[in-house]
Amino acid sequence: MWPAVLAFLALLTIGLTPASAQRRVALVTGVSDYQDLQGIVRPAGDARAVHEAFRRLGFEADLVLDPDGRTLDAAVQRLTSGLQQNDVAFVYFSGHAARGDGEFLLLPADAPSQRTDDQSRSGLGI
Repeated sequence: MWPAVLAFLALLTIGLTPASAQRRVALVTGVSDYQDLQGIVRPAGDARAVHEAFRRLGFEADLVLDPDGRTLDAAVQRLTSGLQQNDVAFVYFSGHAARGDGEFLLLPADAPSQRTDDQSRSGLGI
């Protein structure tokens, strides 16, 4: 159901996009296979469905499945470094997330089950 809802929202947004928009890009991430956290059944399949929906809508869509922290950071960097004024960009994430240190974190596949004081932060803050 979520892929259909996302496709509907994307269609609405595209209709509101200025005619001068240069590109439509999307980063679609699904993390099902966590190393230290309980796995989730559907994120990878949901991400594949959303990725295909974006491609059918004419987006340049990057699909990233089960990324570790470094791979997730690199995917976000690829998306954001190429953005120009009037581009339309979507980020879709399916997987575990957490709230910590006043931030909301999207957790990569190598996120630790608990953070200790001596561990560096793992996760993409939004």
